[in-house]
Amino acid sequence: MIGERNGQHLTIFSKDSIQNNSMLKSYQVANFTTLKTIKALPNLAYFNGKKILIIDSLVIYSLNKKPNVIILTKSPKLNLERLF
Repeated sequence: MIGERNGQHLTIFSKDSIQNNSMLKSYQVANFTTLKTIKALPNLAYFNGKKILIIDSLVIYSLNKKPNVIILTKSPKLNLERLF
């Protein structure tokens, strides 16, 4: 789960259900935010001009993207030496 806060509005990017997520509810209360949108988590995202590659247990990625940051989620089984 990745969140993007814009003022008091919060957008969540997730591949899992976030129903009854206590961590998210605690964040919203502590930071006075409201959940505005829930979107699917993409495999490739951009933040501050940097490419972020998100690899999950399905291990779907493209070698020609040349990401600046790699995030591994859900214990993917892949050869890191070949990835780099």
